[in-house]
Amino acid sequence: QVCVVTMVFYETFVFLNKRNSVYSVRLLFREASKIVVDNHGAVLKIQDLGWRHSGIQINKPRIGKFFYGRWYSMRYALAPPAQGALLNLFSQNRGVLRQKSFRVDDVSQWARHRTTFYPASAKGDSEEFKHSAPGA
Repeated sequence: QVCVVTMVFYETFVFLNKRNSVYSVRLLFREASKIVVDNHGAVLKIQDLGWRHSGIQINKPRIGKFFYGRWYSMRYALAPPAQGALLNLFSQNRGVLRQKSFRVDDVSQWARHRTTFYPASAKGDSEEFKHSAPGA
């Protein structure tokens, strides 16, 4: 009898403190990619989302207090039993302030491009937003 485990798509957001070097960030995501690939998964995209304020003070014991850091997004396909090893890597790293993983059910949301600048007309080109001028 063969046990079949299907791949599930995940997106993990990682908030790193400002004291991390470029080398340590690269090493962190290299280790994360190694965990995914060793468990027969695939890393789809690692994206730098930029520097942001956290909105609240984040206290890390014996490391410091942080209001500012850098967000990264990692998209990957992985079997659910192996997800714990990846989350363990992020939780044990001193440079990671926060991390949150989401299971993605509808992968088509990843590949959707913005069709217009205005969010109200994202569903389709509504006639009321085309060339409408006040009083016309």
